[in-house]
This record gives sequence, structure tokens and C-alpha cells, in this order.
Amino acid sequence: MTKTQKAVPEEYGGHGANPLEVALAQERLARGDGAVALAATMHLGYVGMQTQTRSWPSALFARICREVVAEGALINTAASEPVCRAVASWRERGAGAQ
Repeated sequence: MTKTQKAVPEEYGGHGANPLEVALAQERLARGDGAVALAATMHLGYVGMQTQTRSWPSALFARICREVVAEGALINTAASEPVCRAVASWRERGAGAQ
């Protein structure tokens, strides 16, 4: 189980970690590499926010969660981008980012 899977709701294949569990996992990760922990925090915060607000269409959120669990996909957004543009470009696929 990866740190990112923990934050994904159980209904989408994750482990549905609570905020304390996520914070403790992040603390452990930060002991090894602060930069990696920071990057993971961006992803975890966004997944957590979407888990609570469900502001995206449910089919889109379900797809993203499944890809986080199955493929280790990461998600984040830039505050300067419109939401739909950030969602459309949320996934990086190796050297061929899309």
C-alpha cells in the first residue's frame, strides 16, 4: 500500500485513512526525504479535499482514484489554472507528460 492509496476513499479502492493516519504517514516519509513528503502532501491534500467536497463529477473522481490505486498516479493543481484545465492535465505519463 502506498501513501497515496491510503487517502483514497474505500469506495474507490483505497484504504480511507483518516487525517491523523495521513499525517503520521507524512511525518514518517519526511524523515527520509522532506521534498518527497512535500510533493506527496500536495497530492494527498488535493485527494482529501475532493473526498470531502466532491466538487468534481463523480465519474471523474472515481477514475482518478482508480488510477491512483492501480497505477500510482498523482494529482495536483496550480492556483493560476482554471479547474477544468488542471483536471484535463492531471496525470503525468513518464517522459510523455499529458
